Amino acid sequence: MMGVGAKVALDNVTIADNTATKEGGGVGYFDAIAKPTPELQLANSIVAGNTAGTGSDCNALGKKQNGSVVGKGFNLIGDTSGCAVTTKKTDLVNQTANLGALQLSGMCTAATRAPQGGSPALLAGSPGKPSGKVGSAGSHCLPVDECGAARPKDKCDIGAVQVSS
Repeated sequence: MMGVGAKVALDNVTIADNTATKEGGGVGYFDAIAKPTPELQLANSIVAGNTAGTGSDCNALGKKQNGSVVGKGFNLIGDTSGCAVTTKKTDLVNQTANLGALQLSGMCTAATRAPQGGSPALLAGSPGKPSGKVGSAGSHCLPVDECGAARPKDKCDIGAVQVSS
């Protein structure tokens, strides 16, 4: 359980193909009594292909109601309908992520959904030297991906897995 007024930062993650019976199959909050409301920060992340009764990829009605989702840049959010998400110019919204099947690949010990050829997530992550700090002000990519592979120093793929070099 998250504390009142908490901020949660997700950097270089992929949240895809989840299902919820009501709101927000991807990311979001529902806490009508928390004051101040919680905040979820996304950077260099994919949230796409999720399904729910409302707000498929994102569910947050805004700070006055249910918390907030704040794009810190270089995200791909497949469906923003029903979500008061704050985005930046570098965020890709209402686009298909074009992810592969959930599978073990490379050195990964966990199954991942990697961007496929033609995905807008490829080489669309934050330019600049990876920071290694989750929630960093510059929102640079983390230096290694979910599988332990190094990310390029100039531009990375959005999401948990680095495919491009």
